[in-house]
Amino acid sequence: MDPIRVQLQNVLSGPITARIQFGLAGVMVNRSLFRDVSTAVAGNSTPNGRLFPIRVVVNPGLRSNRAFRNALTGVVISPGIDAQYDGTTNSFIFSNPCLATLDARALAVHESVHAGFDLHRVKITAIDDEAAAYIAQCLYLIYAGHTFGTGMTPTFTAAAAAAATVARGLQITSGQIADLRAALWNDPNYTEIRKKTYQYTHDG
Repeated sequence: MDPIRVQLQNVLSGPITARIQFGLAGVMVNRSLFRDVSTAVAGNSTPNGRLFPIRVVVNPGLRSNRAFRNALTGVVISPGIDAQYDGTTNSFIFSNPCLATLDARALAVHESVHAGFDLHRVKITAIDDEAAAYIAQCLYLIYAGHTFGTGMTPTFTAAAAAAATVARGLQITSGQIADLRAALWNDPNYTEIRKKTYQYTHDG
């Protein structure tokens, strides 16, 4: 098995991730963003000339920190989480050293959106940060052939609807963005981002 860093780079440079392209809150999420994250994960200079190495860490104890959510539905199924991006330390943290499953790869794409915004010092509210990450995650699932079923959380339902619009070659509607923001606002797993001006650490 390849090291987790190499697996992440393969996901970010793969043909499924390359199809992801949409805009939200004035910010683009596309193959260029993921390419820059992959470059930083490799420890190389990004196109703007800055050296921005991103660490990739495996910490099985991550699951004890927050509720683990099924990456295909958003439903909480056990204690802990499988992955997160920490902007204060510029680190991906995974609970498992393997990205072999579709949900694990989709979750890696989600966290890579946060990493890309940090890399480029994007000014965006935390709610829109999460909205973009969820849409990218759902797009990855759609382009990989996944069909969404029932039992999804409101956040995942709203993100999947927005992603389906993008997959049809259309722009996300203002109503879909409002629905996703509202779902995140009321999501008990994101109480810390309910301040409208709250932002994640994006200091590059």
